[in-house]
Amino acid sequence: MILAYSAWQVRAGMRNQNRDWKIVFPPIRQLEKYLLYSLKHLIQHLVLSIVKYWILGMIKIKKWFIENWPKIKARLRKNKPKLEPTYPKSPSFVRRAVFESKIMIKRMKQKIKHDNDLNR
Repeated sequence: MILAYSAWQVRAGMRNQNRDWKIVFPPIRQLEKYLLYSLKHLIQHLVLSIVKYWILGMIKIKKWFIENWPKIKARLRKNKPKLEPTYPKSPSFVRRAVFESKIMIKRMKQKIKHDNDLNR
């Protein structure tokens, strides 16, 4: 349709025949960027929901063990030091997404523990 319209304009003298044709592509990079960010948020929400229910299940199991078997309570209180990995100054997209997920998981853990009155 567009080609036929352009040919009609050339024949009618409305357009110059020696026009340089430019092919206009949609902004593929922007589309990829939007899809990448939406996929990142989808994966983060999926991971957060899985982690949320995992933590809730572990809290309920832990409460049940503490209430029913006091000997297991001492074994569950072992503290292990956690080592935080070091990353370069400007993290990549994936590392930044992992950082965001870790922060969201920590906040969700604190909220769940606060809602369930666990101060451990």
